[in-house]
Amino acid sequence: MLFRESKANIRPMNALDEYLTVRGNTARLANALGITHAAVTQWKGKCPAERVISVEVVTGIPREALRPDLYRRAPLGAHNGAAA
Repeated sequence: MLFRESKANIRPMNALDEYLTVRGNTARLANALGITHAAVTQWKGKCPAERVISVEVVTGIPREALRPDLYRRAPLGAHNGAAA
């Protein structure tokens, strides 16, 4: 008997998935973060909010790409409020 994976179980690849596929693996990322390989695999491609900054530092993936639900890119032409 063959089993098919339902489309409901398939999620689109995100920035973290892409990084792990192309540039490294979960064990390497886990080691760099000082956590277990199992912890990273439990993320299922969605970086926990409390790890976003450290993952950004280790991988170079912008926080906006890691968690667009939490971080947004500043619109073009926006500034930090400092006088020019």
